[in-house]
Amino acid sequence: MLLPPKRHDASRRRCCQDTMDQAEPYRRHYHHHGVVDHKHGTQAHRCTRWRLVNSNLAAVLAVLVMCSSDHARAANFTIGIVLPANGTEEPIERTFGIYMEKVFNWALPILNQRIAEPAGHIFHLDFQDSMLSTRLAVQGAITTARSGAVAVIGESYSSNTIPLSYAMSHYGIFVCSGSATSEDLSNINLHPTFFRTISPDSYQGHVFVQTLRHFGWDQFNLININDQYGVSIEQVIRADVQADDKLTVATHHIMAVCDDREIAAVVTDLASSPSRIVVMAMQPQLGVRIMAAAYDHGFDSSWVWLGTEFFSSVNEVLDDMTRTMAAVRAQGLRRFIDGLVVVWPEELAWGDPTFEAWVQAYQASFTDNLILTETYHLFTQACLEAHMRGVLGLVQKYGADTVQRRATNATLAEYLVPFNSSTGHVTYTENGDRRGYYQLLNQQDGSLVPVMTINADLQFLPIANTTLRFPGNCTTIPPWHPIFQVTIPDYPQPGVMTTLVFAGILIMVTLAAWAMLIVYRHSKRVRHHGLPIVSTLCFSIALSLTTPFFAAGNPTVATCNAQWATIMVGFGLTMASLAIRSYRIAKVLDNRVLSKSQSLGTRSLMARMLAVPLVQVVLLSVASAVAPLVPVKTVANSLVVVTCAATSSTNLILSGSAAGLDVFLFLIVVMLTLKIRGIHMAYQESRWILFALNLVLITIVISLPLYFLYAENAVHSFYIRSLGIMACNLCLLGTLVLRPVVQIPHEELAALHEASAAMIDQGGSGGTDSSSDSFATDLSDAGGGGGGGTPVLVTPATPKIHSDVYDLRPSTGINAKWTRRTVTILPTDAWIVITDSTSGGARTAGLALAARIVVIDPDPHDLTGHCAVITHPGMPSQAVRFTSDAERTAWVARASAAGARERGVGDESSAALARRGPSGSVASSGGGGGGVTSGGGGGGGGPRASRLDVARMRARTVSGGVRAWAVGSSDRRAS
Repeated sequence: MLLPPKRHDASRRRCCQDTMDQAEPYRRHYHHHGVVDHKHGTQAHRCTRWRLVNSNLAAVLAVLVMCSSDHARAANFTIGIVLPANGTEEPIERTFGIYMEKVFNWALPILNQRIAEPAGHIFHLDFQDSMLSTRLAVQGAITTARSGAVAVIGESYSSNTIPLSYAMSHYGIFVCSGSATSEDLSNINLHPTFFRTISPDSYQGHVFVQTLRHFGWDQFNLININDQYGVSIEQVIRADVQADDKLTVATHHIMAVCDDREIAAVVTDLASSPSRIVVMAMQPQLGVRIMAAAYDHGFDSSWVWLGTEFFSSVNEVLDDMTRTMAAVRAQGLRRFIDGLVVVWPEELAWGDPTFEAWVQAYQASFTDNLILTETYHLFTQACLEAHMRGVLGLVQKYGADTVQRRATNATLAEYLVPFNSSTGHVTYTENGDRRGYYQLLNQQDGSLVPVMTINADLQFLPIANTTLRFPGNCTTIPPWHPIFQVTIPDYPQPGVMTTLVFAGILIMVTLAAWAMLIVYRHSKRVRHHGLPIVSTLCFSIALSLTTPFFAAGNPTVATCNAQWATIMVGFGLTMASLAIRSYRIAKVLDNRVLSKSQSLGTRSLMARMLAVPLVQVVLLSVASAVAPLVPVKTVANSLVVVTCAATSSTNLILSGSAAGLDVFLFLIVVMLTLKIRGIHMAYQESRWILFALNLVLITIVISLPLYFLYAENAVHSFYIRSLGIMACNLCLLGTLVLRPVVQIPHEELAALHEASAAMIDQGGSGGTDSSSDSFATDLSDAGGGGGGGTPVLVTPATPKIHSDVYDLRPSTGINAKWTRRTVTILPTDAWIVITDSTSGGARTAGLALAARIVVIDPDPHDLTGHCAVITHPGMPSQAVRFTSDAERTAWVARASAAGARERGVGDESSAALARRGPSGSVASSGGGGGGVTSGGGGGGGGPRASRLDVARMRARTVSGGVRAWAVGSSDRRAS
């Protein structure tokens, strides 16, 4: 550094010294250039410096005056409110908009007094109804901007807020929302003037994933709507899932506006999902519809449902939905929704002084607590305070006029001011998103209860005095995977075990009955029914009763095919045996021939009986070999239903053909039983076949619809099918097998007594047949010596005519009535005459029966009381009722003396009996003449034969003509 000459220092010190040490002013020296001031230089220098100072002072003063006047001026600022209001059709959003207008009008004076008026300003509000329409939302924002608004609050939906933010950015107007959470709004390049007092969807997606990790749920279902809201959440969740190898998500997309079929499709997909955790990113209206469809589908309490912050209004939606719903279904749906978990931005900052001060102020002004319902009320109200603080900050920096003209060109960072709001402390990210806390709200007894808080570090903190309750009022964390309950009729189940025991007892009873039939195979009843046919019926019943054993337990390929084969083949054999029995009756129409099955061609009947069941066996065998039934597992909620299903249509065709043969046999049996229903049999076989068939038909009509109704439930279908099979076979077993088996021992015992007391028949050379009775004959031995002798027939005296009045009715027909009739036995002429007991006059209506071709059943087992049955070819059998056994025995003896045959005495066929005349001789074709009837025996000849033909013709003519009279009419008369 160069120092000045010392003289200058001396002269400067002098000048200064003179000035400082002496009171006189400094001196001026005049040169030829002008006056020279040794302290401050020449006069020109001093003027230049003075003008510079004055100009600077003037500029500073002007700026100060200008600024002071602009800041000091009081300004009125307008904030636009664009929300759905009275014109909105959606009831929830309309209620939200109307209520927020009420909250804004209440909070504005308070905020003006606290914030704006101390700075000398005031704020006003301009409300615009968006009606939830994007066009009207943008139009309302532009309208309020043109009216001079410096800030805008709105809209409730992200889909409407995004275009609104685009429009306002061109006006330089800052937009705040307390409910729009779309991730797109976090892009500060596209939305430079947008911010919000609620956390975005991206942060909400992180909270969802962290919640799943907290509860240990590795797999979950995500149902989201195809709009900005749902897609943004899906993107964040998928990004977090891809970063974590332990998490797996299955996404189900659905439109925001959808019908019940689309919802049903989503629910069906969920039913087959491996996870029981469902996250719903959608509006609560659609979410509740999905949960209601799941409830109707049969979802149980093992399903855990999580909803986004929109589900904070789930109870309002539920109230609206259940208003017109049946009470029982509404209560069940509410219980099903209990346990819902809602990931909610923390709106109620309990314990925060500012929050509690706002709550007290609200409660002092209003009588309700709607502000505390956690449906964006406080979040949206915080936007008003955020705007007021942001505008006042710009006023301090740029002036009120500049702010009103929106000419500040301020950035979002300059506008945002952290503050303590009604929702707690508000701070922002660089994108204008709020750094907020979250809560887990839990649906308990019809209301949402905060149970956990989630801080900025995504740490879960339980709230005191609260308990998280999952669906089913469960306090333990349920697993994400289903705990399946396999629904099969397993052996340890009490109902299944009881069914199998009862089926086993019926099988043993059937086999025991068949063994009894084998033991008594030579009895008259067994020979009458036919042992091969009855054995086939027993085998078919036992085969059908094995079906429950194949249907129980875990099904396999073998058991699946066996259980249906036993039903079809067993039923086919049963119907085939009944068809053959009915066919025998329809063909023979005679009881006595039925006891000789060989006379009808037993082998031919057996071949016909087994033909159709053998075809069924072939069809089912081919079906099992080509396309067998296989066990199929169907997952329905927490149930695994194991059923037998066909792998191809080939099995259905073959099995359907086999079942069609069962129907064909059933129709044949119905046709035959209707044909033989009026035919009298000694054991009333046709009547009992028809009765059993009716019981089987009733059982099928009841059980078959129930089986198809519960076919998807393996346990229910097992019980229905098993009980139906056992009921059908029990009807057949009781009516057609057990009833004869029980009666056979009694009949055999009675036959022994009857044989011991039977008449002794003696045959003559002339072919006569004399019958002894209790009052007409006596046998004695006449001969000499010990060498024996020849038996001598002692001819009894001519018996007298016997006539009396008895109760008679046809032995067939359930509704047949007893009628009083006169029965006359003419032993000499060998006639039994039945007449009306109430008819008067010389001629009496009736019928005459040739005694020698009459068969009497002295003890019919199917009739109660003291009865006997008269059977004559060509007429309905008649049952005669007596007052005592002694009277019946005496009457039967008199009829036998007249030539009638008792059942079980002799083995003559009906053809041989038909050839008998009234005297017992066999009719011949030769001879003629008038002759008279002889009451004794002895020799044949032309006259006797001729008279026998006339008598036989008369008997047949009479019996054929009075068929109707036997049941009540009078077509033939006998004197």
